Amino acid sequence: MTSEHTGRNGPCPCGSGKKYKKCCLPKTEGPQPSTKAPNLDSQIHEAAMLSLEHNEDAVVEAVSRLEALLGDQRLDEAQKRNARLQLAQAHQRRGQHRTALDLLESSETGSPTPDEPLLEAHITTLRAISLSALGAHQKACGLFDQVLATLADSSADAQTVAMANLEAGKAYKLGGNSLRARECWETTLAYCEGRDDEVEHWARVKANLGFLLLDDPDVRKQEEGIRIVEQSSVLKRQIGDLDGLANNYCQLGLYFAGIGRFERAIAHMRMDLSLSRRVGNLRSTAATLGNLAGIYVKMHQLSKARNALKEAKQIGDDLGDDQAIAIADHGLRQVNRAARKATQNHQIIGPTAQCACGSGAAYQECCGRADFEPVGLPAEFGGISEDVAEITDEMKQAGVEPSRLDFILRDPGESAARRYGWCRIAVHDGWLEMGELPDMANYHLLSAKSLADEAKRETDSVAKPLSCILLSVCATEAFINQVAFFLHETQAFREGQLHVLPSELSGDVMTFQRSTELTQKWDILGRALCGPSWPLPTRLWTDFRNIVFIRNELVHFKIAEYEQVVPPPDRPHNVVKRVPKSVETKQVPHAWPMRILTPGVATWCVNVVDDMISSFRRGYAHNRRRER
Repeated sequence: MTSEHTGRNGPCPCGSGKKYKKCCLPKTEGPQPSTKAPNLDSQIHEAAMLSLEHNEDAVVEAVSRLEALLGDQRLDEAQKRNARLQLAQAHQRRGQHRTALDLLESSETGSPTPDEPLLEAHITTLRAISLSALGAHQKACGLFDQVLATLADSSADAQTVAMANLEAGKAYKLGGNSLRARECWETTLAYCEGRDDEVEHWARVKANLGFLLLDDPDVRKQEEGIRIVEQSSVLKRQIGDLDGLANNYCQLGLYFAGIGRFERAIAHMRMDLSLSRRVGNLRSTAATLGNLAGIYVKMHQLSKARNALKEAKQIGDDLGDDQAIAIADHGLRQVNRAARKATQNHQIIGPTAQCACGSGAAYQECCGRADFEPVGLPAEFGGISEDVAEITDEMKQAGVEPSRLDFILRDPGESAARRYGWCRIAVHDGWLEMGELPDMANYHLLSAKSLADEAKRETDSVAKPLSCILLSVCATEAFINQVAFFLHETQAFREGQLHVLPSELSGDVMTFQRSTELTQKWDILGRALCGPSWPLPTRLWTDFRNIVFIRNELVHFKIAEYEQVVPPPDRPHNVVKRVPKSVETKQVPHAWPMRILTPGVATWCVNVVDDMISSFRRGYAHNRRRER
């Protein structure tokens, strides 16, 4: 089976060094195996492709499958070696480099073949990657020297050479040879430039070159490095390269911590940690916990640092990773020293400690605000809403200075069916703070419309008409309360001078919302914002007041006696009289609620409230455009 992740001209996942179409692809395109003898090569390939997913569950499942396949007695020697190589790489993606090295040692080739140098180079590359991850950078660099020399003397294609240089550059950088790392990455970049099928590797190598600039003493070069890495992050996020994105956040977090921008450093490290956990790379997770702990120590958050290091050490123990354990132990000793020093100097530690950024504020009120588990937002934020731009242009053409109320009270059209709130975004150093104000008027009105439609099909329903009456009035209350809030809020901005604030709103907006009767709120705000378009047409206003009256009678149902229903009374009940004669009611021997709870009354309520809100919006818009 051909995976969508493997192109015909790409390197074969089996690690032979040959192109996929000249290696394993012909095997998978041959006659379909019977259900009794499944194609083992295909199973190995499928598991290998699964291990490439940026998802912990997928990688764990790939490891399980490959381990099971290795126990299959039908595997020949070539298949066993391929399965071991794929399993080693899956363990590497989990950060289990000790296990990976053991598997790679057992995958050494025996008798030479024409493809042997490329296969040996591939195995050596994998060994070097794990050694570098375990801290043996010089040994890894020595192995990469061998790999690159072998590839230069062989018939390796440009892609194989480029990918080897990409990995080698990382080892050289960690080994202190940044010049050699740059040479390797520029070789990879030259190959990937302009190739649509190498976008992921292009983004990774660009980020690596940006990391080198972060170490440059020239501040302008550092700024260029930040720009390159952030551009790479956008691309990595778009293509789903979560592992590469985590690395970007890690490197930027370390850089910002080094220059004292701790708020941004914490935000980036938190993103790195979240992504590393999601990807399932245990070694990267441990490293990030150690990096975060280092920042916590500087910020006098010693409990947080200790907890992070304990988790990192546990991961090191689980992996059998001596370096991870040693780093965690060293960090814990630093935390203990910092704690003793703080005690001796009577220094405050924890959330109320003075923030190390120099602001003079407490950590929890300063850089500590960025210290939270990242939240995945349902949309990307950026740019200007098309609606905002259109309304702004309209107001300017009318010679009127735009106001945020113009956007909030616009005619939403079809978008109303999709809007459930307004967001306020505050951009901080490396993180976003978001608040939401739910559009409860829309919640109520959309619900009422849906129930009114259902009531037409269920003519005997009492629940749906009753719900429509209640929800319709709720929509009018929520809408006018929103108007009050947003009008009051404008006073905190320069645009406040564009609107007349009623005296009733000069104090606490919550008091106005809670203490003022519903129809009075509409009248007060209508006069303030709609100008000559207020009051509303008499019929509409009367219907609105009648619906409010009916709703109040239903909600605050007060009784003094039985209502006569047989024989029918000479005059209709006072509540029934509030329903227009054009609206259907029931002629049944029941009390007034049963007589008015009809599909017609449900539709009437919804239409009146919809017209009320729309008329208010149109009146506001008309009044604004006449203000010159």
